[in-house]
Amino acid sequence: MERKCFWLIWLCGLVLLGAKLLNGENVYSKIEVNLLPPLGSRTTPFLNHMVIHNNLLYIGAVNRIFKLSFDLAVLANVSTGPQNDSALCDLPPTGDRCMHEKSLRDNVNKVLLMHDPRGKHPILITCGSIFQGACETRFSNNLHVNRKYYGQLESMTSDLPLQDVYAIAADTENSSTVAYIAPGNRGNDVMYIASTYTGSNNRLIRQNIPAISTRKLGPRDEIFSYNNIEPSPISQRTSSVSIKESIRTTFLVNYITGFTSGNYSYFVTTQPSQSKESPNAISKLIHLCQQDEWLTSYVDLPLVCKTERGKVYNKVTSARVIQPARRLQKTMMLQPGAEEVLVATFTDNGENNSAVCVFGMGEVRRKIVANVRLCRMGNSSANGNKYIEGGSECRLNDNMESDEALLCFQIPRKNSFSRIAGILPVTAQPVLEYKNTTLTSIALSTTTDFTVAFIGTNHGDIKKIVINSNVSATEYDQDHRTDLTIDQRSSINKDMQLDSSNQYLFTMSDKVVSRLRVENCQRHSNCYDCLSSQDPYCGWCTLENRCTVRGACSNPDIDRWANGQVGNCITIMDISPPSASASVVIKVHLSILKLPRMTNYSCVFALDTGPWSVPAERWSYGLTCQTPNVTNFRLLFGEAGHRDIKLSINSTETGKLFVSKNFTFYNCGAFKSCSPCTDNRWSCDWCVYENKCLFNSGNCDARGIIVSRNETDDGNSTKYSGDGRRGPNHCPRIDRNKTEPVYIPNQRAKAITIHGFNFPEHLPRMQGYRSEIYITDPPLIVRGSCDRLDSELIRCNIPQMTYTFKTGKFKADLRIFFGDNTEVENDSTQVTIYSCTRLGNGDCSYCKYMQNYEILLDCKWCHGTCEYRKFCNDSQDPRPKIWRSSGDTCPPPDIQSISPNNGPKMGGTRVTLTGLNLGTEYKDIQNNVSIAGVPCRPIRQQYQPSQRIVCVVGASERGDKSGHVTVLNYVFSKIKFHYLSPSIEKVTPAHGPKSGGSVITIKGLHLNAGNSISITINNRTCAITGQANQKSVICTTPPSVQTGDEMIRASIDGNDIYGSLMFRYYDDPTIKSISPVRSFLSGGRNITVIGTNFTCIQTPQMFTTVESQRSRESNCYILNSTMMKCPTPQMSDKKLERLRRSTKKLYAQIGFIMDNVMAVQNLSHNFPGVDSSLEYFPDPEVFNFTEQGRVKEFKGEVLIIRGQGLNVAATKEDVTVMIGQKMCNVTNLVENEIYCTPPTTQPQNIQSNGVVSNSNAPQVIVKIGNREYQIGFLAYETPSPEEDMLAYIIGGVAAIVFVIILAFIAFTCFYHRQKNRSKREFRKMQIQLDSLESNVRNECRQAFAELQTDMTDLTNDLDASKKPFYSFESYTFNVLFPGMLDHVILHPPMQKNGNIDRHPDIGIVHFNQLLQNKHFLLLLIRTLERQKSFSIRDKSNVASLLMILYQNNMEYATEILKTLLADLIEKSVDSRHPKLMLRRTESVVEKLLANWLSLCLYKYLVDSAGSSLYILYKAIKVQVEKGPIDHVTCDARYSLSEDRLLRTECKLEVEMLNLNIEYEGKRYKCRVLDCDTITQAKEKMLDTIFRNYAYSQRPLAADLDLELSNSGRMMLDEDNTTIKVEGWKQLNTLQHYKVLDHSEMVLTHHQNCRTMPRSPNGSVHSMGFPHRDAAPIARNETEVGTKIWHLVKQHDDCNNGGGLKMSSEIYLTRLLATKGTLKQYIDDFFEMVLKVDSSMPPVIKYLFDMMDHAAHRYNITDPDVVHTWKCNSLLLRFWVNIIKNPNFVYDIQKPSIVDSCLSVVAQTFMDSCSTSEHRLGKDSPSNKLLFAKDIPKYRKWVEKYFSDIQALPSVSDQDLNAYLAEVSRMSTGHFTKENALYELYNYVQKYNNEINESLEMDGFASAQQLPAKLGHVITAMEGPSQYTRDYV
Repeated sequence: MERKCFWLIWLCGLVLLGAKLLNGENVYSKIEVNLLPPLGSRTTPFLNHMVIHNNLLYIGAVNRIFKLSFDLAVLANVSTGPQNDSALCDLPPTGDRCMHEKSLRDNVNKVLLMHDPRGKHPILITCGSIFQGACETRFSNNLHVNRKYYGQLESMTSDLPLQDVYAIAADTENSSTVAYIAPGNRGNDVMYIASTYTGSNNRLIRQNIPAISTRKLGPRDEIFSYNNIEPSPISQRTSSVSIKESIRTTFLVNYITGFTSGNYSYFVTTQPSQSKESPNAISKLIHLCQQDEWLTSYVDLPLVCKTERGKVYNKVTSARVIQPARRLQKTMMLQPGAEEVLVATFTDNGENNSAVCVFGMGEVRRKIVANVRLCRMGNSSANGNKYIEGGSECRLNDNMESDEALLCFQIPRKNSFSRIAGILPVTAQPVLEYKNTTLTSIALSTTTDFTVAFIGTNHGDIKKIVINSNVSATEYDQDHRTDLTIDQRSSINKDMQLDSSNQYLFTMSDKVVSRLRVENCQRHSNCYDCLSSQDPYCGWCTLENRCTVRGACSNPDIDRWANGQVGNCITIMDISPPSASASVVIKVHLSILKLPRMTNYSCVFALDTGPWSVPAERWSYGLTCQTPNVTNFRLLFGEAGHRDIKLSINSTETGKLFVSKNFTFYNCGAFKSCSPCTDNRWSCDWCVYENKCLFNSGNCDARGIIVSRNETDDGNSTKYSGDGRRGPNHCPRIDRNKTEPVYIPNQRAKAITIHGFNFPEHLPRMQGYRSEIYITDPPLIVRGSCDRLDSELIRCNIPQMTYTFKTGKFKADLRIFFGDNTEVENDSTQVTIYSCTRLGNGDCSYCKYMQNYEILLDCKWCHGTCEYRKFCNDSQDPRPKIWRSSGDTCPPPDIQSISPNNGPKMGGTRVTLTGLNLGTEYKDIQNNVSIAGVPCRPIRQQYQPSQRIVCVVGASERGDKSGHVTVLNYVFSKIKFHYLSPSIEKVTPAHGPKSGGSVITIKGLHLNAGNSISITINNRTCAITGQANQKSVICTTPPSVQTGDEMIRASIDGNDIYGSLMFRYYDDPTIKSISPVRSFLSGGRNITVIGTNFTCIQTPQMFTTVESQRSRESNCYILNSTMMKCPTPQMSDKKLERLRRSTKKLYAQIGFIMDNVMAVQNLSHNFPGVDSSLEYFPDPEVFNFTEQGRVKEFKGEVLIIRGQGLNVAATKEDVTVMIGQKMCNVTNLVENEIYCTPPTTQPQNIQSNGVVSNSNAPQVIVKIGNREYQIGFLAYETPSPEEDMLAYIIGGVAAIVFVIILAFIAFTCFYHRQKNRSKREFRKMQIQLDSLESNVRNECRQAFAELQTDMTDLTNDLDASKKPFYSFESYTFNVLFPGMLDHVILHPPMQKNGNIDRHPDIGIVHFNQLLQNKHFLLLLIRTLERQKSFSIRDKSNVASLLMILYQNNMEYATEILKTLLADLIEKSVDSRHPKLMLRRTESVVEKLLANWLSLCLYKYLVDSAGSSLYILYKAIKVQVEKGPIDHVTCDARYSLSEDRLLRTECKLEVEMLNLNIEYEGKRYKCRVLDCDTITQAKEKMLDTIFRNYAYSQRPLAADLDLELSNSGRMMLDEDNTTIKVEGWKQLNTLQHYKVLDHSEMVLTHHQNCRTMPRSPNGSVHSMGFPHRDAAPIARNETEVGTKIWHLVKQHDDCNNGGGLKMSSEIYLTRLLATKGTLKQYIDDFFEMVLKVDSSMPPVIKYLFDMMDHAAHRYNITDPDVVHTWKCNSLLLRFWVNIIKNPNFVYDIQKPSIVDSCLSVVAQTFMDSCSTSEHRLGKDSPSNKLLFAKDIPKYRKWVEKYFSDIQALPSVSDQDLNAYLAEVSRMSTGHFTKENALYELYNYVQKYNNEINESLEMDGFASAQQLPAKLGHVITAMEGPSQYTRDYV
């Protein structure tokens, strides 16, 4: 019963597995679970360690411990953090012993172990990064129950401090810790643990934490204490190893993994190399003997993974040991079960490439012994005391010990060597290497034969390899990478493990835990795929016919489960016989390789009607079984005569077909002729007389049996031989080669002879031979009788027949029969039926040609026609006689045509003459043809007797002439030929692209002479298009490899003709920009294409491509070489329907057809920087007039046409409105309306046919692209005459009433007219304002697009290395001492004073030490600030000097700042105006805070925020320089500042010039304005040449001369050509020198070049003259009083003659345009500054938290107060300063106009920080009005910035100190601190008495003797004085 249940369950499992496979389920059965970190946790990776115990998973994570089931269901989730802790606090963490500030710290799991003591519950050991890395235990069945081991004073058995015992793991996030459980020296389990030193920031606590130690796991009170502790009066001895204290902070060892092997324990590490030859990190293996009580057996040795080529993979990333399988044991020659192997993954120094290496542990231990012996030989290189505390010093020792003793150091103590640093490496070659991949983890397993490794990567996937030997391995299952990918976003964790059954692999990434099967056998459907997959787990279960692991195959004997090579698959090697006739049943023998024994089988034939099975019997080599009688199963054979049927073997044990091979059945009756029957490998015979193919020919006439060529014995004993006639060669058949040709004349009987083989004899009562000729058109069968002459000859008599001819002859099939309609194989033999009369066609010469050369036709010229010869001799011929010539002489020749009838006078033209009687043979005409008196040489190959002559004419000896044709001495006067003189004279166009494809027209004379004309350009063929005419020929130019002029030549019939022309090749056109890139579906919108060399293309065309479908082309029109306009193509109807049905936008790729230039057809590939995607929109709707009859009355000055979606893809330039014959001027276009100004008078109407209409109202037609809308008619207003109205009134009232009414009506009309006029004026003004707003908006869009293009070009090659950042020292000086080029701190130390009574050097040292006293420094600062003469400038100077002193000790500076800032907060709160704090720099602390932030945020500027600042600066500079800038006033057309707006009432016409500049041998393209002064032009040229270079590294514009290349004329701002008018002198501009577009210019250096001023130390501040653009211009004495101007004179007024002066506010729209252009860059910068991400320095969070705590401490509830503090401290104090002065950060020039724009941006940033609303009015400053709409958005950004920072986890003191230490390390000691101390001492000297009083009044200062110490300093600096106190 149990067995039945087992089989039932097994069968259900197979069914479910099959269903999964059919449904495409993951064959690996991969299960995943995402374990998400708790809210607020920032530490990554989240998951740290994994342990598997009793098929349960325990996961150690950040702040969590998880317990998972085997199927990865979460069973428990226990919180371990965050905890309130500080890295500076010692153990235990409870109580108030720690005085340091604590904060919530993430608990990163460092150790996760399962301890399973005998007889007790398993215990989970966890250690975290909090509480100095202390550990705790938890019950495995209840994780919530835990016990912490942080040290209890009352339970301590050791005198060691608590942290020395229980601080086990590393206490930082990224420091390594490795722990595992292994036997100790007493045989009990202990914990081996190693951790990286983390005492850089908390040295006092972590300095005694060992690197490696062993810890007890019991009893309970001693758990985690040292395994061995030896009390000593001097020091405690423990089971631990430590790094030497002197190098502990720098010699950081990274522990990778640990393991046991034999009686030894090991750690794998990477550590710094102490070798100068190898400065990179190295990998080492640490050896420890488990019997060693004090870990003195410590030996480390290098672990080297090195290729044969010498490449070293120096960093180990993971390692595991395993007992190798049989194959690896054999290749490494290891004893089975005696030695393990270590498999490790490595990466190179760049961490881009990885390798896998295999080490034998026996070899490892031999190398360990070798290193110990090396030390005992006195080699100091192995000294352990290099970095190991208590390490050995190698000395000579000649005692001999065994290897085992040396491995455990079991030797006398007096000669012992402990803790050796080995130098002899254990080396291995990589078995596999990977590029661009880091291997991060490894797990090992074995099968019977194979050693398998599963390797995790940094890409989150698993690699599976089989290790073949210690030098080779094979990766398998690479085709299923998707199934082996765990988490593409993170790397695989080191803790990758197999379950206890080795069936499942458990992996872990950052947040994903995954389980997958180790094998993938089920996906292989056949044995070949199964074994060729090289999966070591998989084999072919033969009888079950499936791929399985060994254990899943029933009875997996060696012959039932095959794995390894493909040759191990079971195979039917042979079937004998391989085929059988369908008419018999035979026994077949199957030779089967590796057929399992001890079971029964059957053969199964897969017939059409279903499988047919028969029991099989064994024989020596396999099985034997009988074939079925297939005639009973209606098997269809077809014309082939055979069928392959699958023969399979079925196992009666499993009921499955497990091996098969094709077996062939054949049917002889399917062959209908002899050759197919006998020419095959089947046993078939052809019975000739019976006309049958039979398997058994016993009943056939023996004389006619032919046996199959390859007949074999298939078991048929009755088979008849056939007397040796075997194969198709014995078949009766016609020999076509000997028989043909056979000619049968029309209307004549003829006997023909048939040649062949094996014609059978005639038998009695058998019909004889006969022939049949088959004619298809019209259908006709001609039968004749035949006689067999012998076995190879038959003669047939063809009767006389009259045939129907379409031509002179045709072919027909010939077939021979004998007997009862038995056909002789004829090999497609044919006969030719002909008629001499039709062939000759009355042509005597051709008939005689046939008579002489086609003798078999037997034709002859007689009776004046061509006849069959026997008809000529037959006088009884009844046919009517026609004219016959005497002697049968042929008539004279007749020429019917000549082609061509002209040719070049040089000859060589092939002339074709057609006609009749043009000779019988070639020799008749060989020398008998002349044309125009010139011999014409016939061409033999093209001569057709009598009908055509092709000859080559010779050259004309008299030039142009005409003449007759002479053939066979007959002159044909009507046939004339003309000799001509062709020539070429002109080519249009004469230029094109070098890719060719230009269609050019070559004009000349007689270009159609001769047969053909050919054109070449520089010996390359120009393909002729169409036919040449007399005066022109058209060809397509070939491509050229170069540009320039090339020769055009022409030839006719091989002769060069007169004339040579030149064609110029240009560089192929390029595309730079396309705009706009929107169009309506109907197309027709003109887009502007900018590029190069457009003029070399004649007809450029544009097309679009959507989903590989190309639109029709539209013709472009070229404006100049760099610009063309192209109408957009119409979208196809199919795409139109798709867009109507879909809500998605439709995009099309733009391409151009420009001759043969292929690059412009695929812009996205060849011009990736060009936006070549055209967006299509539905066509706009234009509404008809709604008035009756669609007639609209026009009363005003503007016509408004309504519609929908009008401006989605069109501008006003794309819209045309016609009113009758005239155009309505479109002034504005918005989404729903078109505004246009109609003609003042009514235009005439135009009918649809173009005829002028007499209709009163002209028709209104709107055209948008290709669409045309007829919307109605426009009727102009025709007012009624006023006289009619008055006459009507006069006729109805009296004279007096008439006057009154007339006056009233007149008043009413006037009022009504004025009212309508006011309405029209208001409407007109509104439209003008809308138009103005639209124009400004469009100008902004266009300017922004242009700026984007320029900025893209500018920043394409801009990365962090190319941004001209100042060094940290230069930046520090710029910030601390703004505007200064020199300072005493840049000078060398001051010279010593010669006075022997004074010792300033000693004094300055003591003063520096005194400043290190925090209390003294605080009192000094507070005392100085209380002095009234201590100015704000002095406060700023003191703060800057202090930052110079402590820039390499930012921790101390921060402590001072925190104390002073706390005082300032308290002071501001007491003043009842806390908002005013930090608003102005009125104290040292405020300046100190600004300096502190500046230094702390330098790295943030360089790495993150600085890029957007630099781009903003560049964008402003590029934009303002696009327009004119006045060189004198620095005003500009484009500005954000109203004060710097260029105002000129004269219209300033400006032209952009593209100049070619040569500088130092290189050429550059530069854009300038023609109104630029020479200095401005040179600056722009230098900007182009030195783009993104530091400004101090480029020459000054004043040091360079600018010259025109063609004239060599030097250009200056002022020279003798400068015009002076009425005391005003205008600076010279490029326009003054008449510089044109694309001019060539040269920049050269001045001979007497000026140099920039530099600082005394010569390096830091080489910025040169500040504001080079404002440098004064030198004047001579004669020019005193002369006023200089550039673009605008001071108080310039163009209306000097009087009149109204225009208001300057009219230019304020330029502010809007500039702001709209730059807004995106301003937004990007603000967004970057106000973004909270991981790159934000922790000092910001720390500072803001301090302010929040202060507000809470002083009970400040107003949120605006803290908001203001934060704004004043960071945003306004630091960022506004940086915005205004980017030249502090970058080595750049800051022109005055850029400075004014940056000031507006800074003011906007300041306004965004304000919490109060400012009401704006007409008198408000323009810069506030400019960004009025944007400031509310910016304010929200500021508020979100503060709230996001507040939500971040608090910054610990440890993290803050680590960051400050990093800032301190950036200082390089560039500044002279001694001089800074002297400067600071000057203030001490000045306020000596006040400072001493403060020190003496302070009790703590007095207790520390600070007054006396200061007195010593003063004495040393000043010397003894009677006015100073004598300090002892």
